[in-house]
Amino acid sequence: MFDLLKVHARTEGHAAPPSSLVVNGERLGQWVVVQRQARRRGELTRDRLNRLQELPGWVWHAKDAAWQSAFLALTAYIEETGHAAPPVSYRTDGGRKLGGWVVEQRTRYRNNELSAERVEWLESLPGWVWNVADADWETAYSALFTYARQFGSATPPATYVTDDGLALGMWVATRRLQCRRGSLPALRKRQLEELPGWVWSPLDADWEAGYQALADYAGQAGHAAPPAVYVAHDGFRLGGWVRKQRERHRQHRLPEERRHRLEALDGWLWSLRSGPRGR
Repeated sequence: MFDLLKVHARTEGHAAPPSSLVVNGERLGQWVVVQRQARRRGELTRDRLNRLQELPGWVWHAKDAAWQSAFLALTAYIEETGHAAPPVSYRTDGGRKLGGWVVEQRTRYRNNELSAERVEWLESLPGWVWNVADADWETAYSALFTYARQFGSATPPATYVTDDGLALGMWVATRRLQCRRGSLPALRKRQLEELPGWVWSPLDADWEAGYQALADYAGQAGHAAPPAVYVAHDGFRLGGWVRKQRERHRQHRLPEERRHRLEALDGWLWSLRSGPRGR
């Protein structure tokens, strides 16, 4: 039976099988329970005690085994999702209430009821946080990072929702509001500003969206001078947006930085009568 446990430890990464586990017709889980009971009664020889303790992930108490099993389930969740913040209601395929277990670990940590070893184990996990607000931030920030990498800027529309149901557009709007009110921590402000295309003003976000649409158009058409009535495939009135930039330029209301960015686009024109720039 010990050899079966060694195989289990080698394949599963730990020697703490559930008490109900049966392998090749042998009740391996129950055998482990018997060894723990024998040790508590002082009936386990020193040789067998040492051999068991040398197995990876061996624990003498059933509660320790349950904790270790949940910890391993969390590591598997991280490998699958990329973060250590399962929803409170989340259950594994086997029915384990993993989300509730994570909440319990944070509560015990706040109450100083979690051993130093378990604290160290949890903190070694990528993306682990003790504060739920931090967990929510990490989840949303990671989603925004992915959005920025996919679309070229961290400016999702206010109505944008990720495939897994995160209202990312509203999350971004809330961060901007927090910044205006002075309630956004400096570290998080810097993290957002490091994302490509991040802007603090919704008006700036609208301009960035228009500029990106024009850059896409220029890449396809070979010039940045769409017809005045041109509408992008997503319904954005790109021709009207371009006309507005020219008007603001004539009225000296277009910031210098935006003027330079527009002029850097191939075929940009400040006047339709001037002909393609540089041609």
